[in-house]
Amino acid sequence: MRNAIALCLISIIIHGCGILDTEPSRGLLKIVLEKEESSGTLAKGGHLTSAQYILKKGYTVQSWEHIPRVNSYFNIEIGDLEPGDDYSVTLYGRTRDFFITASASQSGISVSQGKETCVRLVWSAFIPDMIMPPDGDTITGESITFRWSPIPGAELYHLMVDDDINFETPEISSFWASQSYECGQNFFESNVNYWRVRCRGHWKVTVTSSFSSERWGDWSEPHRFMSDGNP
Repeated sequence: MRNAIALCLISIIIHGCGILDTEPSRGLLKIVLEKEESSGTLAKGGHLTSAQYILKKGYTVQSWEHIPRVNSYFNIEIGDLEPGDDYSVTLYGRTRDFFITASASQSGISVSQGKETCVRLVWSAFIPDMIMPPDGDTITGESITFRWSPIPGAELYHLMVDDDINFETPEISSFWASQSYECGQNFFESNVNYWRVRCRGHWKVTVTSSFSSERWGDWSEPHRFMSDGNP
């Protein structure tokens, strides 16, 4: 009887302490690249030659890795992750000239204890779509609003406006974290102007430090706009 009681107590202690608990206490995240660039359409300078993923939990980088070849689909498995629902992943692709030309991202990722979470990403061009003013538009109000699309992985945007399509001496050259900028029409001396925008990401450089290189994408194609109905 005493032996039976002792065995029961030992069993309770072992299970209560988790000694025989074989379920993993950490989670696994799998990143799958679903679709690649086709015919170099995402990169003006050529096909993507390398890629990089950056995994964050909240605002803290948990893991990142260079992917030397991106001419085939790939799966990345990241294990031993603390359970949580505030993970995000960003994927950058670049060409030989080191410009970021493609990106993908997803936030709000949940990692569960002892389970695998799969994130499927698709490349998109690392160039903002110019929304307004559209190409050839005539501005009749007192102010003008420039607006462009958000880009996955972009942490800064560069807006440039000039009356010269070559943008040699721009009247506006501003950096914004948002996707819009407003100013008065009287800011511009010419009735005919051009605008363009690009975005920037952070490409991790070294394993032993948190150093990142600020890498810009290509400029969008210039759009032309007129003021007060003047050609």
